[in-house]
Amino acid sequence: MSIRLLAILICGPSGCTTRKPAIRWTILGLSHFLPGGGTEYVETGVELIYFILEGEMTVRTKDEAIVLKKYDSIHFNVGDGKEIRNETNLPASMLVIAGMPGRG
Repeated sequence: MSIRLLAILICGPSGCTTRKPAIRWTILGLSHFLPGGGTEYVETGVELIYFILEGEMTVRTKDEAIVLKKYDSIHFNVGDGKEIRNETNLPASMLVIAGMPGRG
């Protein structure tokens, strides 16, 4: 299943405007990580949002490490590098939202 975003509504003090998004479709996934589980460092080819549903996940970039807890989220642009790992003794679950660039 894909979700097609047709327009983005931007509202400010003087009213609302719309613009066509650069992303053509979105994939929504659910990932579960056992203690010690995760990914190696990779530079992603898609725009990503991680949203933690349960547990904690540690995200490492070249510059920093961030611990995401329940209901925290993080956004990555295309080309951003990161590693994500469950460094706790409990399972963790997160939504993964991937924005796939479209053509034209």
